[in-house]
Amino acid sequence: MSILLLHKAVALDPDKVVPPGNASQIPLSHDNPVLIILAAGKGTRFGTEPKCIQPVAGSPLSRHTIDSFHQVSSYPAVCVVGYRQEDVRTALGEDNYYIISDNPVGGTAYAVWESFSLTDLEETDPLLVITMGDRVVPSSIFDRLLAAHCGQKQEPGVTLLTAVYEAPLNTGRGRILRDNVRRESVGRDNVRRESVNQGQVEKIVEQKDIDREQDETLRKTLQNITECNCPLYVVRARKLKQLLGDLSNNNAQNQYYLTDIIEAFSNRGEEIRTVTIAPGEPAYDLLSSDVTRPDDLALLEGILSAAGGKDHILQSPVDTAAARLAEDRSIGQIRSIARQLEELHTAVDTGFQPEQPVSIGVSGGRLRIAFMHPDMERFYGPAWQMPVGAADEQGEEQITVIIQESGDNLLHVHPVNSMYREQLESVPSDQDCHYPSDEIDDIAAYEKFGTRLSENLLLAMGYFSDEELEARRSRKLPLPPSSRWINSNMRRPFTLIANAIASIRTLRRGTIGEKIQLCLGRGNFSGLRAAAAGNIPQGGFSSSSALTVAVKNAVNMLYELHIPNDLLIHLACQAEYGTGVRAGSLDQATEQKGIYGIGTLISSNPRDNYAV
Repeated sequence: MSILLLHKAVALDPDKVVPPGNASQIPLSHDNPVLIILAAGKGTRFGTEPKCIQPVAGSPLSRHTIDSFHQVSSYPAVCVVGYRQEDVRTALGEDNYYIISDNPVGGTAYAVWESFSLTDLEETDPLLVITMGDRVVPSSIFDRLLAAHCGQKQEPGVTLLTAVYEAPLNTGRGRILRDNVRRESVGRDNVRRESVNQGQVEKIVEQKDIDREQDETLRKTLQNITECNCPLYVVRARKLKQLLGDLSNNNAQNQYYLTDIIEAFSNRGEEIRTVTIAPGEPAYDLLSSDVTRPDDLALLEGILSAAGGKDHILQSPVDTAAARLAEDRSIGQIRSIARQLEELHTAVDTGFQPEQPVSIGVSGGRLRIAFMHPDMERFYGPAWQMPVGAADEQGEEQITVIIQESGDNLLHVHPVNSMYREQLESVPSDQDCHYPSDEIDDIAAYEKFGTRLSENLLLAMGYFSDEELEARRSRKLPLPPSSRWINSNMRRPFTLIANAIASIRTLRRGTIGEKIQLCLGRGNFSGLRAAAAGNIPQGGFSSSSALTVAVKNAVNMLYELHIPNDLLIHLACQAEYGTGVRAGSLDQATEQKGIYGIGTLISSNPRDNYAV
């Protein structure tokens, strides 16, 4: 066996590169990620056709990944091809670069090294996203991986995707070795299963290396690791080339392994970040599907179909959210919401974590009351309502919020408009006043609880209670301006948002109630960060109701609570009782159920379930 360092074993040759026809129109840049897809292998169980172009849901296998990556980067993919390379190029399309490998069985590092025959990669030093040609990677995973890699000031050496595989499904896969695994296994006779994402990544240990481990305790510990490699990597081009060149093929298969770069980064003391997927996540089944036999293709197609079709699962969450936000809205309101989202993106501080999910809630839009029944008692009755929305891009007649778990047991509220901000931007979320007792189970009982919650929040922010004002009057002291009185400010953003969350906690029964207590209950809720745009609250379009409804919808989506519309309206009415409003049900029902430009005869009576 000939042992050589990779840079001495493989010649980089521009003649290996086949450029796409439109390459000159899309210049490579430092900030535009590039996909490298390894598609040189044969796949012996698939007959004469290369595995990477086997048809799945109407497209070649590797083309699915290329298309989903184009949702995060416009630059052509770089495909390393070998076996029947002309057929692969024809099947995958002319919009990619192709690197013609001179040794398709040289190993994954060998193939990636050959991609540097495209000299622009080293010269412009973009982020490289490396994956295999026998898998389907949705754009949501590309988004998560790139966000994790770029989400902090200091860029790591490499970010990789890992997945949880319970035994025996972990057998045969590269295990993620973290330093706590080695520490815990030394000097111990028993075997313990290591939890995922604890400790620094040291290397990826392949199954054959585990089998040859002489230390029985360590071998058993490694065998029981459930966090495994799910080959997808993000790394800077120049840094990668430097490490690749010094890799050796000194292993059982005489190949150059890309997984060896993890240990190389670890030895250099560079940070290694991971994104880990687990069973139950939307992309887990797709990414954990091994395409090794022809019947695996049918299973993969079934996964795509069960998830709503290839377009649904491969679509970026951003595109999905944008489509939902634009649905049934006027162009003026869509432009206004887009402008608000841009304001939220640019104005919110760095407390939002880019690698963590956020949820968006939009509610309101100017309400035109075409007809209201004269016999309505406290707005309980039918009315003819028409939501018309913001007229143009500058309109503020709706509330747009984004929320994210904060993990610090604080409730953070950040209105874009400074006139709605408080002296404090966060308050503790684990105090008793945020958690209604079991006896708080209807609107009447909630009103007293919610009022106390609102008053406690405002007191913490420096507002003056009725008692404090009366004490000042009796002592003939000057009174603070009414803008600092609690009784004049019960509908500030903090009180509205806190009541929107607290009222959801009054649901305790059934599957939904159990899920709510698991996510939002005492001891489980870890805090929330909320940012809001729009006139909050400033009348004219029932803005306090709109903020309450928007927050409830966002919480419902973030925690996947599946609270139905009628119940959400009821909870929104209940929440507003805690801020001194008893007549908001008509507005809330219209905001939740009304459709832009369509007159709706709607009941605000909860006994009618807000019938439309």
